[in-house]
Amino acid sequence: MRYQVRPSVWIQPDGHWGQGAVTLIEIPTPDETNDNIVAFWQPAVLPRIGQPYSLNYHMLWNGEGPPESTAKVVQTFASARFPKRPTRFAIDFGGRELTKRAGRGALKGRVHCDPWGQVSGVRLMALKPGIVQLTFSVTSLRDRPVHVEAALLSHGRIVSEVWDYVIAPENGPMDVPGHQRTKTP
Repeated sequence: MRYQVRPSVWIQPDGHWGQGAVTLIEIPTPDETNDNIVAFWQPAVLPRIGQPYSLNYHMLWNGEGPPESTAKVVQTFASARFPKRPTRFAIDFGGRELTKRAGRGALKGRVHCDPWGQVSGVRLMALKPGIVQLTFSVTSLRDRPVHVEAALLSHGRIVSEVWDYVIAPENGPMDVPGHQRTKTP
């Protein structure tokens, strides 16, 4: 699908937006040809119904984003899935300052997953100038999808994209609401 060449935009706030969070939603789709990711700003205190709410921002199209977005995910590897065994991941991040930060011990990997999953063996190593690899395993403790997120931190602050992945349950593909699967002989 060559997702890396599809249009993308980085929204850069202009002015003070107040407290809040960006909410990312993955909409289930039957296959990868449908765009299924949306994001929106959710203020900590919602405005009253009918009250105007204005935000100013700049849109940066098809570029690298602002200078503070220092690390991008450049490659992901995942092991084969076996029942009752962890899935092993290796994520390569690329960025100008990464290997320098990793060499000084100022770079750490952070991996989170749903409560019905367990993360282990988190390690970070410099592979070559500008590329570091975050490796870890995730074990599913229940027969349901496990949502996993990983990022790089420097001095407690996220300095990379947040990698996002869903491990399908062991009993087969994830069910997509409203989608009828056809069986092949």
